[in-house]
Amino acid sequence: SSTDPLTLAESCRQYSCKDGSTATVKHFTANSLSSKLLKWTLDLLTRNMRSMYKKSSWGWKPKEKKAEMTEDAARFLIAFLDDTPVAFSHFRFDMDYSHEVVYCYEIQLEEHVRTLGLGRHLMTTLEIFAAALNLDKIVLTVFKHNPEGIGFFRKIGYNVDESSPEENEGKSYFILSKPTKLRLKGPDSFFSQKKLIIHTTSGIYCLMNSRMPRSQHKFLYFPRYVTTTH
Repeated sequence: SSTDPLTLAESCRQYSCKDGSTATVKHFTANSLSSKLLKWTLDLLTRNMRSMYKKSSWGWKPKEKKAEMTEDAARFLIAFLDDTPVAFSHFRFDMDYSHEVVYCYEIQLEEHVRTLGLGRHLMTTLEIFAAALNLDKIVLTVFKHNPEGIGFFRKIGYNVDESSPEENEGKSYFILSKPTKLRLKGPDSFFSQKKLIIHTTSGIYCLMNSRMPRSQHKFLYFPRYVTTTH
């Protein structure tokens, strides 16, 4: 489905940065992402991560990375400052070892915006998606030789996932995750019955903007529940 999950988190469409500027966050699917924006995401990823990939067992394979980022399941949150893209997350609604998850494939920021809180805001938005859709957790992969990235994710509550390779396996990455923490007051079959209280990286978020049953939200946003015909 191409439905915009930001309808579950309307307040996340705008973010007041630490320097006083205001960022606008937009959602794109692989199909709705313009060639110009796709080129920018790939360029930013290359600038930020090429050396990291080269040091890993995976190596740097730009054609494979582009193919991954243009798959139908790929979704993007892109933050703009004055209509200029400055940060993005590539994510998917996915199954991970029998868990229904938001899988964060990438979170990349331009160097000049890395102290504005945008990374935390994008991760908070993914956490709200996971909680609103009643998914189990947010999952991501981080290189062991990326201490800055590890430190960021640790700071916002991510820990080594049960699926992460053991140390003796010699892998160059950790799999980190953060369980979805939510508390529903009142019948949980409808958001509109009572406030949905979601505990995220940025504190407590109240979601009250939907009357649709949670089962229907899953149908709209989660591939497992989408029936296709051929």
